[in-house]
Amino acid sequence: MVRGQRRSSGCIKPTAGLPPALIVVLWLVGGAGARAQNMQPCRVVMKRRLVSDYLTSTAYFDVVAAYGCLLFAEAVGDSGALRTVDSAYQRFVGSGYSPVEEIGSGDRNAAGILPLQLHHLFGNEEYLAFGYVFAEDEFEGVPDDSVSRYSRFWVDDMYTIGVLQAKAYEGIGEQRYADRCAYQLAAYIDVLQQPNGLFHHTANAPFFWGRGNGWAAAGLTEALLVLPGDHPRRGVLLEGYRKLAGGLLSVQDDNGMWHQVLDEPGSYVETSCSGMFVFALATGLARGWLSEAVFREPLEAAWQSLSGYVNDSGEVTNVCIGTMEGKRVEDYFDRPIEDGDPHGTAAFLWAGAAMAEPGSGDRGIVRRPVRSSPGRVGGRIPGALSFTPAGRILPLNSPRCMPGGWYVTTVSGKPGRAFLQGALGRR
Repeated sequence: MVRGQRRSSGCIKPTAGLPPALIVVLWLVGGAGARAQNMQPCRVVMKRRLVSDYLTSTAYFDVVAAYGCLLFAEAVGDSGALRTVDSAYQRFVGSGYSPVEEIGSGDRNAAGILPLQLHHLFGNEEYLAFGYVFAEDEFEGVPDDSVSRYSRFWVDDMYTIGVLQAKAYEGIGEQRYADRCAYQLAAYIDVLQQPNGLFHHTANAPFFWGRGNGWAAAGLTEALLVLPGDHPRRGVLLEGYRKLAGGLLSVQDDNGMWHQVLDEPGSYVETSCSGMFVFALATGLARGWLSEAVFREPLEAAWQSLSGYVNDSGEVTNVCIGTMEGKRVEDYFDRPIEDGDPHGTAAFLWAGAAMAEPGSGDRGIVRRPVRSSPGRVGGRIPGALSFTPAGRILPLNSPRCMPGGWYVTTVSGKPGRAFLQGALGRR
């Protein structure tokens, strides 16, 4: 790939044909109506993903794309799209499917994010049990006040590991999941974040890779959405988030987008990182974490530009493919781009969810409140499931299941914590 090369394609441009001055007025002053108009590219992208053969793939990049469908559909009140994902995902629950086949790294365990979000939306306890297998495996044999056993100090882990633990906390409110998430992200901030606010790709790759910083921005955002206000490490995470947000403004292109290597304007414009930054900044503005005076205009410029990177087939264009640790900055310049790559689909839908405004069905991101302490009551949980040491789902009355509640064993077969016993009795 030649430095600065951009793939051209037929793109949906909601503001095409309008005078530039009118576009500025619509975006900076027009409010909800103007932004609602720009949800159409997201609907097109989501529709394409919902009929994809990879909707229920457990590869992390497909998982985050399906998660994007859920976020956007929830934000705009599209119950049909939500049900489509729910129906497709039924093959994983109640069928003897073993999640043990999927676990083994931060990337692989990110498959647990989707069932935890489906539980958040639909309340199906089978999803909750399924997701917790992945969350527990990450810290098997590791104290909660340490990083996951799958930590590589690649910035990608801030999302794959951090968000899984955040979603686990969101699901039931157990403090240890909040602690794991916060410790993980704080450790990565300490090692990878630089004085300019940006993150190195890995501890051994001192390059400001665009999507790597997108993973950091999105991971911190998701954590801040669910961590309690009084969590002892929330301040560290919020400071890291704000420092990153400020650093992003310093490397934003004049066209509103960001580049494959953030501090290298000769590298190509890249959509997955740009979408992740829109998600993080829009959420921060909505939650009051960032200054409207400083961040609103750059955010609107980014969203306007990003919305044009959708071709006539409903594919997000200019997406960097999967990227390993680079040995030199040229390794990142040379990574190919691919239209329709699920990294771009995910980021685009996250961004759309965060930009959706109240009114006309565009309700914005919804988060249910997290209980500070889950109820612990005895008695059976109707329809509850349990996992054997092999991870296979069994009926609650199986002799291997713990009487009176849920039980999840670790993948090695060692007794796991009975953390779900009775905890779901109060809803």
